[in-house]
Amino acid sequence: MGKDFFTKGDNNNTADEEAITAGDIAGKELFHIPKLGFLSNYTKGPMGFLLFIVLPLTGYICLTVYEKLKQAKKQEKKQEEFTKS
Repeated sequence: MGKDFFTKGDNNNTADEEAITAGDIAGKELFHIPKLGFLSNYTKGPMGFLLFIVLPLTGYICLTVYEKLKQAKKQEKKQEEFTKS
């Protein structure tokens, strides 16, 4: 006995009444990336979340703040030069 799949349209709230089998599904694998599932599962854990979400986000925020402070300092220096002249 094959595996049955229950489908549901994107514009209704209930599954279709008839199940379809694996033989009814048309499609082919275009490419695959080995070990991508491992990476996906790793990022779902706390250490993966920290490494792939929290650290890059923290780095981005720090760089943005640094650039804003650098720009403000440059603006302040220009203002001082303008008031001296």
